[in-house]
Amino acid sequence: MLEIIQHFKPLPSFFVFCLLVAKVNADQDSATPEIHPPIVEWEAKVGLLRSQAGKQLDHLSHIFSEETEKLKNTLLISLNEQLEAKLAEKDLDGSVELRNAITEYKDYTPSLSGETKQKLSFQSSLTRNYQSRIQLLRAQAARAMKRVENDFDLQTGKLRDQTVNELMKQVDAAMEEKDLDQALRLRELAKDLGKSKPKLSDTNQPRIHIPDRVKTEAKLSSLKAGLLRVSFDRQAKQGGNEGFIAPTLLGKIVGDAQPLPTNALEGFTYPQNKNTAFIGFIKIDEPGEYVFKTYNYYDRNALFINHQLVCRYRGSVAGGSDGGVEQSKERIVLQEGYIPFVLVGYVDARGGIDTLRWAPPGSKGHEPLPLEKLYYSEELARSLNQQRQLFNFTAPKKL
Repeated sequence: MLEIIQHFKPLPSFFVFCLLVAKVNADQDSATPEIHPPIVEWEAKVGLLRSQAGKQLDHLSHIFSEETEKLKNTLLISLNEQLEAKLAEKDLDGSVELRNAITEYKDYTPSLSGETKQKLSFQSSLTRNYQSRIQLLRAQAARAMKRVENDFDLQTGKLRDQTVNELMKQVDAAMEEKDLDQALRLRELAKDLGKSKPKLSDTNQPRIHIPDRVKTEAKLSSLKAGLLRVSFDRQAKQGGNEGFIAPTLLGKIVGDAQPLPTNALEGFTYPQNKNTAFIGFIKIDEPGEYVFKTYNYYDRNALFINHQLVCRYRGSVAGGSDGGVEQSKERIVLQEGYIPFVLVGYVDARGGIDTLRWAPPGSKGHEPLPLEKLYYSEELARSLNQQRQLFNFTAPKKL
């Protein structure tokens, strides 16, 4: 019997190893450049944190299954040895009992939650030892998973506080512009976000109610390769290097939204005396942090991804694209899917955007953004033609 029990070797401290791996990943994440996203990037970042935590939980669950399978195989070896001994003794009842026990435990799969419909009728000192070790593994896994959940709560809490602070800065900016309605809307948005607490078990990204002028939804369905081009008249205050205007404040669209297929996007040309927006969606295949770079004459352009300003007007001239203090503004965390894309070329820029580059996760440097990753929809074109102005649209839920 002593030799049989010795089949159970001391349990490996694999959950300690998993926690160390999780800690290293968390430290690496915290070492990345700090981002203060608005609500749309908050949703994307929380989704990314949930995805990372989910992978850690899946890994722990997988290891639990592997280790319990090892224990079961060791148990079955011992039970078979006992069966051989009973057969040698010609003990019929004992042999039948052990044969049934082997079948019973072979079909048994321990669950991480401890809940199972499988009943184990055969009990012995050997099987009780096996079950106690399963309980120990289950307890270790539960503690490790709790650490992952707590880390998720901590990370999302910090991100929420950063986002609320950014929104309150936008409230102050709206107050300086004497736009009281916008300031009230942004403040309510900050309050709603401040009360939120994303759950790791929630498969949906956190959704905060975003009022009018902060976000307007459009119903979209099918996608086509290319982008929509819409133009706007020069505004009185635009001149020289003072040409930036937020897309939703560019005024009425001149003419109709013009669909441009992929092969017509090269150079992103437009009338020199017009503000022009190229609108649609960018297809993101891998979640993570992306870096974008744009340039035209005197860098009079701006790029918005998911309605977040990523490449600012004259950013390279002011130090952005050349690695200055504003470089972090060109970074954004994106989830997999079709993400709203708005590239604006402003007046006095010789009617074109010369450079559109990106650095996807894992890349070593900037490279031309593949134009085949850009899409538009006819529904979006119809909405633009009806409303006659830009609005913060959303991506299609079903493609």
